[in-house]
Amino acid sequence: MTYVSRPISALPFRRLAGFELKIYRITPQNQTFDWDAFSGGLKAAQPMLQQAAQALGEQQRLGFAIAHPSSTGQPYLTLAWWGNGNELFIRVLVMNEKGKWVEDRDRHSFCVWDLEVIWFERNAFLECMLQPQPEAERYLRLQLHKNV
Repeated sequence: MTYVSRPISALPFRRLAGFELKIYRITPQNQTFDWDAFSGGLKAAQPMLQQAAQALGEQQRLGFAIAHPSSTGQPYLTLAWWGNGNELFIRVLVMNEKGKWVEDRDRHSFCVWDLEVIWFERNAFLECMLQPQPEAERYLRLQLHKNV
């Protein structure tokens, strides 16, 4: 595989299972982005987020999701949320050949393009949330738009 830059853009944030999630899309060259293919991934992620919400209790529930087709066109969703003050929890869901969204930690993880979003989000979280006066609304407004 040869690295080729891909555009990263933010979509409107969503509320899901008590979390406020920024949504990003990464689109490989010569592929179109079909949001309908990814909406099922967010539905499949809902039980994960509900479990996380219970574990986090009353903590602020912020996170982000990265939707993109893999190099083979397979829909891929990286889901991340903040907890325990400064920890980032990450899950990766992939649509399998039967059209079902699954998490398989032995076969799928986030990719080099996802890392750009994760790094941006880390810096946004530091700037907005790990401060004497945390600013969740400001954190949600900071979004990444670039070619990487």
